[in-house]
Amino acid sequence: MTWTYIPDPVRDPEQERLDAIAREKEREKWTAFCKPTFARDEYGIHRASYAKSGCEFGRSE
Repeated sequence: MTWTYIPDPVRDPEQERLDAIAREKEREKWTAFCKPTFARDEYGIHRASYAKSGCEFGRSE
């Protein structure tokens, strides 16, 4: 059996910073559109409810 060495991908700190900013903007857009609220059910599990349908699947507009 032989093993193949696969090097770690080269990281680009600037691209990671831009990606983090884009993720935060998308999260803010989703939160503003869906207005999630959380409540515990009778079993103590947090359940989410949303102002718009489809938000449980990631819809943001």
